[in-house]
Amino acid sequence: MLGLGELTMRYLILALLVISTGTVTAQTDSWWTYIADYDGLPGSVRLDMGVYPSTPDENYPIVVITGVQYEKHLDGLPQAKDLVGLNEVQERLVGVFEGEFEAIYVGTFTHNGEQLHYIYVSAKAEVRDSLEAFYKANCPELEFYINIKPDPSWKAYRNFLYPNKETMEFYGYKTEPTQDLSE
Repeated sequence: MLGLGELTMRYLILALLVISTGTVTAQTDSWWTYIADYDGLPGSVRLDMGVYPSTPDENYPIVVITGVQYEKHLDGLPQAKDLVGLNEVQERLVGVFEGEFEAIYVGTFTHNGEQLHYIYVSAKAEVRDSLEAFYKANCPELEFYINIKPDPSWKAYRNFLYPNKETMEFYGYKTEPTQDLSE
């Protein structure tokens, strides 16, 4: 069993690796990563904070939550050796959306043996088929997850990925005056 200091250091290393590897295209360049507790296990969120003021965006009323499972460890976070592959899947996945759909990639949630990407799309036609083909071609050895659902109020982004006021204060993140966190 890892001690508290070892776990804290591991989370910091994971956060730095997630921040420093992989590039994605999105609406803004305001990407931020934080770690929080989810059901007693740590979870890492990487999201585009700059999208918040323009949400919900009525042109993108559907959220696609999709990703892969990785080798589950005691704390549920990936090992450093898993991050390279997970980041490659993320980059290729974002490329699929950029090439085939009108979409806004808003973030990633990594927790309990899964890395899930959150992408808002204008229409869901063909998305599932494209994702299934992508996973079968790019990572056939991994279990994948696809959930496509209406989210016109952008709750997945605003209420789940986007950090609450306490989390921002804990990390010292300064909010813009236009961001209403009272919701």
